[in-house]
Amino acid sequence: MSTISDSIDRTSLGKAPLVVSDDSTVYRFTDQGFGYVVQSIRTTSMPDSADVDGTEVLTFAREATGLPLEFYIFGATTADVAAGLAEWEEALYRLDYPVTRTEDGVSKTWSGGPAALTPVRSNVDSGVLAAHFDTFAVTIPFPNPNGV
Repeated sequence: MSTISDSIDRTSLGKAPLVVSDDSTVYRFTDQGFGYVVQSIRTTSMPDSADVDGTEVLTFAREATGLPLEFYIFGATTADVAAGLAEWEEALYRLDYPVTRTEDGVSKTWSGGPAALTPVRSNVDSGVLAAHFDTFAVTIPFPNPNGV
């Protein structure tokens, strides 16, 4: 079976990493929650010139610019879910932190930037609250696309 996880380093906060995986009992990917790394194209162009119309592209590069995640936060109580959400918010609201994806034992690390979790549902679902979990999504931006 394939094993997939993403972790956010919290050493600077004096805490263990936050890990979301496909087999966790606390932070687990939804069925669609494991996103591919977002790729963007960066171009470098010549300065504007009175002699040439349009844009002259000198170079271009494809770079990783973000990591989309969708995952559940589980708890024994609703307060546990709220505490798990607070842990994620604290970890994501920083200027720079290592984000590591591990898939079948192969790891890649990027430098993550400030990000905000959003609930997947816009309404409070009483069944979800009674079961003590909720679903959140985030795309962690990579302000330094070349990695840590």
